[in-house]
Amino acid sequence: MASANETGFKTFTATAVAIPRNTRVLLDSSGTISAAGVSDEWIGTTVEDCAASGTVTVRLRNQSGTHFFIASAAVTAGAKLYAAASGKVDDGSTVLAGGAPIGFEAVTAASADGDIIEAAPSSELATGAPVIFQFPINLATIANGDLLTDFPLGFAGKIVGFYASVTSPATTGSKLSTLNLEIGSTNLTGGSLALTSANMTPLGAVVSASAITAGNTFAATDVFSIEAASTTAFVEGSIVLTVICRAL
Repeated sequence: MASANETGFKTFTATAVAIPRNTRVLLDSSGTISAAGVSDEWIGTTVEDCAASGTVTVRLRNQSGTHFFIASAAVTAGAKLYAAASGKVDDGSTVLAGGAPIGFEAVTAASADGDIIEAAPSSELATGAPVIFQFPINLATIANGDLLTDFPLGFAGKIVGFYASVTSPATTGSKLSTLNLEIGSTNLTGGSLALTSANMTPLGAVVSASAITAGNTFAATDVFSIEAASTTAFVEGSIVLTVICRAL
């Protein structure tokens, strides 16, 4: 039976392209590694230069302590680091090209492309990290208008899911309401959550909103609201509304 790697270092084989030391690397479906691009998910950094098709030790990204990276341009000490091309990092200019935060901030500065910098894990949410918000709602209190107004988000991300979980069933028939999410004052495209007497039972039932297709990204300073429409008032029952986000 395989055992877990508890050292934070692991040996991999490279593809047919050489990889410099301190390069962020991605793992492909064949189990080989190569330099990670701007938008690639990376597993760690090489601890020495690696020849094409050679083997190399990788320091896994969640290994404790500071890490070393290759800068793609000048980097300011203390700056949050972002993914750059060719397994390098930058302190923000690549965001416009799709670079995402890598979860580290610079401890030392770089003056030019190719400089090696030391970086420490940051408290920023890692790209793709899920953030879940839940709100208990008494169904009988739902009326047309906001159920939640201007909830502060506090991080940059996107809304990817919206659900209702039944904690006390509705038993009176022919009741309904349709919920939607807003970022600021703008509705998401999709994400409509239809509540009905029929789907608000039994206890533990989970109802999903329609697919969210656009208008779901937000900045750290944004707020979101939950709005009800087309309501025929419920008499009883309760739910928990769950909003699932992912950090960017």
